Amino acid sequence: MQEVLKVRSWVAIRRGCRISYRVHDAGDIELTCDAALDEFEFTVDADALRELVRVGTAALADVDALEATG
Repeated sequence: MQEVLKVRSWVAIRRGCRISYRVHDAGDIELTCDAALDEFEFTVDADALRELVRVGTAALADVDALEATG
């Protein structure tokens, strides 16, 4: 049985970082964040990626609202 989250880590992704993906099969998507000296890869399934996009979209809406009032 696989755990829903296996590794504890901290990563900062800043403007200019190249982000790419590769679909391994219908269930696994590999995301790569690549800078000149560092690379971070992680694999998600489709449902986890949908949730990441949903949460990221909500976070961007919050940032946009703060910028509009600030």
